[in-house]
Amino acid sequence: MYPSAKNMCFVLLICMSCVLKASAQSTTDSTATSSPSSNVTTNTTESTVTNITSTAASTTTNSQNSTVFTEASSTNTSESTTPTKITVFTTPSTQNTTATTSTTFPNTTETIPLNTISTATNSPNVTGSTATISPNVTGSTATNSPNVTGSTATNSPNVTGSTATSSPSVTGSTATSSANITGSTATNSPNVTGSTATSSPNVTGSTATNSPNVTGSTATNSPNVTGSTATNSPNVTGSTATNSPNVTGSTATSSPNVTESTATSSPNVTGSTATSSPNVTESTATSSPNVTGSTATNSPNVTGSTVTNSPNVTGSTATNSPNVTGSTATNSPNVTGSTATNSPNITGSTATISPNVTGSTATISPNVTESTATNSPNVTGATATSSPTVTGSTATNSPNVTGSTATNSPNVTGATATSSPTVTGSTATNSPNVTGSTATNSPNVTGSTATNSPNVSGSTATSSPTVTGSTATNSPNVTGSTATSSPNVTGSTAQTNTVVSTATTAPSTSISTATSQPNTNASTANTTTIAPPLSTAAPPSVYVQMRITNKDYTTSLNDATSSDYKNLAALVIEMFNVVYNCSGCSTRNTYLGTEILQFRSGSVIADTKVQFSNQDSANSAQTILNDKLATAGNTINGLTVTDVRVSSSPIQSTTTDTGVPGWGIALLVLASVILLLAIIFIIVMIITMCRRKSSGYMDVFSSRGSYHSMNDYNTYQTHGRYEAPNKLGQSNEASGNGTKGRFSYTNQGLQTNEF
Repeated sequence: MYPSAKNMCFVLLICMSCVLKASAQSTTDSTATSSPSSNVTTNTTESTVTNITSTAASTTTNSQNSTVFTEASSTNTSESTTPTKITVFTTPSTQNTTATTSTTFPNTTETIPLNTISTATNSPNVTGSTATISPNVTGSTATNSPNVTGSTATNSPNVTGSTATSSPSVTGSTATSSANITGSTATNSPNVTGSTATSSPNVTGSTATNSPNVTGSTATNSPNVTGSTATNSPNVTGSTATNSPNVTGSTATSSPNVTESTATSSPNVTGSTATSSPNVTESTATSSPNVTGSTATNSPNVTGSTVTNSPNVTGSTATNSPNVTGSTATNSPNVTGSTATNSPNITGSTATISPNVTGSTATISPNVTESTATNSPNVTGATATSSPTVTGSTATNSPNVTGSTATNSPNVTGATATSSPTVTGSTATNSPNVTGSTATNSPNVTGSTATNSPNVSGSTATSSPTVTGSTATNSPNVTGSTATSSPNVTGSTAQTNTVVSTATTAPSTSISTATSQPNTNASTANTTTIAPPLSTAAPPSVYVQMRITNKDYTTSLNDATSSDYKNLAALVIEMFNVVYNCSGCSTRNTYLGTEILQFRSGSVIADTKVQFSNQDSANSAQTILNDKLATAGNTINGLTVTDVRVSSSPIQSTTTDTGVPGWGIALLVLASVILLLAIIFIIVMIITMCRRKSSGYMDVFSSRGSYHSMNDYNTYQTHGRYEAPNKLGQSNEASGNGTKGRFSYTNQGLQTNEF
């Protein structure tokens, strides 16, 4: 099976090569129009082709299920008609292609007559649109508008109803670009050196020069431009902003993220003039990619505009417009010295694009909607507007600017750049990181007039952070005020007015007068300093504590309204008058009076405050008082005073008032009662025991029983014991109970008769 499979593969390869050769021979010097389900689309028209070196195994282009495989070899053709053989193998999967003319000849393997100064159009899957594209074109005029819908754009990808021209990466050329711009005029030249570029990518409903994302504002942007004039206002809404961050030796004004303000910005600009307004709304911007409702050239992804070379374009006439509807587009990728227009993905718009073009005039507006923008990405030696990264050129860019006028030139050297990124309805000027240039920036400013006012609301601010040798004004984070700030600015002029007030904050500032200018060297700024209100110092005073031993403390001395308190206070005040206000006293002219603070117990402790008009008298107060007391024997004005303490601060009390609480008193009373009862009980017990010892007791509980009947006794027998007088000789006889014969009776109830 394996040898059979290999043989089959060889047969298929031979057949395919034959078919390709036959197709190449049949397509030489012919015009082919590609429509849905077309297999080969080859067309050579009058175009100017210079220095094309395109050798590739194959080029695959997929625009809405359309694949074109080409093998081309066209080397070093200059202003002449060169025979070129083009073999095109197109997968029959193009759709939505109506009334289009398209020509493609990239990467051809066999040489066919490829006319110099000819028109080549290739529009697979293109419906009723006109588009022209010349990517990678050197020394030619190309316009490209990929992805543009219903707009007039030259190379306007993603642009709706706008005319945009863009030349990013262009050197010494003029390019205008307005990608992603809505209802604005934008011009953009990113990456352009020594050219004039204006760009407004991403601008909506505004007029912006290089204004990406800008809406209804006027912005000019030239990010990354050197030695050019660029104005940029990225992210600016309804404001006029000028921004020049990172600009050296240029004039840049920037207002990124500013709302309803005017800002001009040139970030990263050196010795150039650039105006950019990215992310600006309701402003006028040039080079406005992603712009809606404006006229843009080179407007890829543009709707409702006329686009040249607009693949994926609807409602426009496009030549070489894969997946383009109703547009006219012409596409000449990798073309040198020729006129090619290409608008991929453009609907009803006219766009011209020249990416990677050297020494040519190209305009492109990628992602521009209803705006006017010119852009030339990757163009060298051409005139391009929208020139970010441009050296010695003029570029205007306003990306993402809304309803404001902003100019921005980020990364521009030796140019004047103005930028207002993300600025809304305010006037802001900013030049962060600008050297030797004039930059104004107002990023993040809302409803204010700000010169470089990042995060500023309803104020006018001017800012130039990190600017060297330039004029920058900056007001970051300013609300409802006019602020000008130049942080990190060297040899520049900065001005800031923050929150309707004037404050001087110039950290790390050398030979400069700056209002909020951190890290500024050799700069000049307007400064108004509001001095703090002067406060009147309190007169010198001393605190005097003394013990009055000839007075007794009463609770009435705690009440300042009581007569005792008033009488004692009068005596104390009079005593101090005698000490400090006497006719011969040194403090007579400086003594102001005495204030009684309180009276405390022990006998009576008086806390007072004595005031003087100068500090010298206060320092000598204790010496004077001690001398008076020593002279008067410690008694002045009827008051015997001891334990005198003088201090410049309030004296803390050293005595404590120890009062016994009510529950303590009750506890003491209870303990006293219990102790009294205990004493009484002990006394009674002692008396009882003493009485028992002095008297006998009857053994009632004897073992003999508790009852003895007296019936054993005779009727008249006595119970007393006595000795009969007639028995003297028988006294020693024992009785029945031991005393028998001695006593006259015997007690039979008791065991013994002895008690």
